Amino acid sequence: LYQSKTGELVAMEKGGRYFNGKLAEFLRLRDRRCRTKWCGAPIRHLDHIEDHADGGPTSAANGQGTCEECNYNKQALGWTA
Repeated sequence: LYQSKTGELVAMEKGGRYFNGKLAEFLRLRDRRCRTKWCGAPIRHLDHIEDHADGGPTSAANGQGTCEECNYNKQALGWTA
Protein backbone atom coordinates (compact mmCIF):
# COMPACT_ATOMS: atom_id res chain seq x y z
CA LEU A 1 0.00 0.00 0.00
CA TYR A 2 1.49 3.30 -1.08
CA GLN A 3 -0.02 6.62 -0.04
CA SER A 4 0.83 10.23 -0.81
CA LYS A 5 1.51 12.74 1.97
CA THR A 6 -2.17 13.67 1.89
CA GLY A 7 -3.24 10.05 2.47
CA GLU A 8 -4.41 9.46 -1.10
CA LEU A 9 -3.93 5.91 -2.38
CA VAL A 10 -1.17 5.98 -4.99
CA ALA A 11 -0.45 2.30 -5.65
CA MET A 12 -0.81 -1.22 -4.32
CA GLU A 13 1.34 -4.20 -5.23
CA LYS A 14 1.71 -7.80 -4.21
CA GLY A 15 4.44 -10.22 -5.19
CA GLY A 16 2.44 -13.47 -4.94
CA ARG A 17 -0.24 -15.06 -7.08
CA TYR A 18 -3.25 -14.42 -4.82
CA PHE A 19 -5.06 -11.21 -3.96
CA ASN A 20 -4.95 -11.07 -0.15
CA GLY A 21 -5.23 -8.59 2.69
CA LYS A 22 -5.57 -4.91 1.87
CA LEU A 23 -5.26 -5.52 -1.87
CA ALA A 24 -8.24 -7.91 -1.82
CA GLU A 25 -10.21 -5.46 0.32
CA PHE A 26 -9.38 -2.63 -2.09
CA LEU A 27 -10.53 -4.62 -5.15
CA ARG A 28 -13.83 -5.57 -3.49
CA LEU A 29 -14.51 -1.97 -2.46
CA ARG A 30 -13.51 -0.56 -5.84
CA ASP A 31 -15.42 -3.01 -8.02
CA ARG A 32 -18.45 -3.85 -5.84
CA ARG A 33 -19.91 -6.07 -8.61
CA CYS A 34 -18.59 -8.46 -11.27
CA ARG A 35 -16.57 -6.44 -13.79
CA THR A 36 -17.74 -8.46 -16.80
CA LYS A 37 -19.62 -5.84 -18.84
CA TRP A 38 -22.93 -7.67 -19.12
CA CYS A 39 -23.00 -9.24 -15.65
CA GLY A 40 -23.03 -7.18 -12.44
CA ALA A 41 -23.48 -10.17 -10.10
CA PRO A 42 -21.91 -10.08 -6.61
CA ILE A 43 -18.13 -10.61 -6.51
CA ARG A 44 -17.08 -14.15 -5.58
CA HIS A 45 -13.56 -14.28 -7.07
CA LEU A 46 -10.64 -11.88 -7.45
CA ASP A 47 -9.03 -12.46 -10.82
CA HIS A 48 -6.06 -11.30 -12.89
CA ILE A 49 -7.05 -9.33 -16.01
CA GLU A 50 -3.81 -10.49 -17.66
CA ASP A 51 -3.39 -14.05 -16.39
CA HIS A 52 -0.69 -14.61 -13.79
CA ALA A 53 0.55 -17.59 -15.84
CA ASP A 54 1.16 -15.19 -18.75
CA GLY A 55 3.17 -12.79 -16.60
CA GLY A 56 0.32 -10.61 -15.31
CA PRO A 57 1.19 -9.01 -11.99
CA THR A 58 -0.86 -9.36 -8.82
CA SER A 59 -1.70 -5.67 -8.51
CA ALA A 60 -4.68 -3.34 -8.25
CA ALA A 61 -4.25 -2.36 -11.90
CA ASN A 62 -4.34 -6.00 -13.04
CA GLY A 63 -6.99 -7.22 -10.61
CA GLN A 64 -10.75 -7.38 -10.92
CA GLY A 65 -13.70 -8.70 -9.00
CA THR A 66 -15.72 -11.33 -10.84
CA CYS A 67 -18.62 -13.63 -10.10
CA GLU A 68 -17.99 -17.37 -10.04
CA GLU A 69 -19.60 -18.02 -13.43
CA CYS A 70 -17.70 -15.30 -15.31
CA ASN A 71 -14.37 -16.34 -13.81
CA TYR A 72 -14.91 -20.01 -14.71
CA ASN A 73 -16.09 -19.08 -18.21
CA LYS A 74 -12.95 -16.99 -18.71
CA GLN A 75 -10.82 -20.03 -17.86
CA ALA A 76 -12.74 -22.37 -20.17
CA LEU A 77 -10.99 -23.66 -23.28
CA GLY A 78 -11.46 -21.45 -26.31
CA TRP A 79 -12.36 -18.32 -24.34
CA THR A 80 -11.04 -15.05 -25.76
CA ALA A 81 -11.81 -11.41 -25.21
